[in-house]
Amino acid sequence: MRINTLFGTKELAGEESGPMRLSYYLVQETGNGDQDTPSYGIGIVKETENGAPEKEWIPGISKSRQETEQLLRRMMEGGVTPVSAVSVVDDYMGE
Repeated sequence: MRINTLFGTKELAGEESGPMRLSYYLVQETGNGDQDTPSYGIGIVKETENGAPEKEWIPGISKSRQETEQLLRRMMEGGVTPVSAVSVVDDYMGE
């Protein structure tokens, strides 16, 4: 089962597309059995006035909720968009 929980939002002045809203989500996934440990990931949705939303979901980053929330906080502070989310996660994980 997958649960997407809104972690926070950030409003930014966009360049060509005008203002944008970035919504950051904590993604929790569990298996079918009661014994399965949940894994955590992130989701980012970018919304502008003039275009369709951009989305990026990266599940299974960590088994630690605390570590994933720390990553989300850093991403929010930096205004990470869906386009750069995978690169940021790769850098964070040291890959």
